[in-house]
Amino acid sequence: MPLFFEVDGDRLARAIHIDEKHQRVFEAVNLYLDRILKARREEDVRPDVWCVVIPDDVRKYCRPKSLVAAEERTITTKRLNAKYAKSLFAEPSLFPEENEIARAYHYEVNFRNQLKARLLDLDSPIQVVL
Repeated sequence: MPLFFEVDGDRLARAIHIDEKHQRVFEAVNLYLDRILKARREEDVRPDVWCVVIPDDVRKYCRPKSLVAAEERTITTKRLNAKYAKSLFAEPSLFPEENEIARAYHYEVNFRNQLKARLLDLDSPIQVVL
């Protein structure tokens, strides 16, 4: 039996227009990740395969070389130097908020690859349809 759900379009639009690419992809993936994990907790049905269909704008803005036009950008305060953020995995900061922000820099700036990486613990494979 198939299981269908949607991600909030307004929240997704806000996420994919964040100016900082690591945070942009991380927040967009969070929306899908949260919904999939919620379905796993609450639904009786366990899909054999998760098929995630993403809108064109996610493909457009959540890839390594993607840029958001200046007039569409949302400026974020969640920003770290990438090299510094990656160093926090070996030696965490004394500031918990820095460690939280650094989580976004742990993953590739690619929606498809990041979603798959963050859902590796699922019992079912994931197919991302662009």
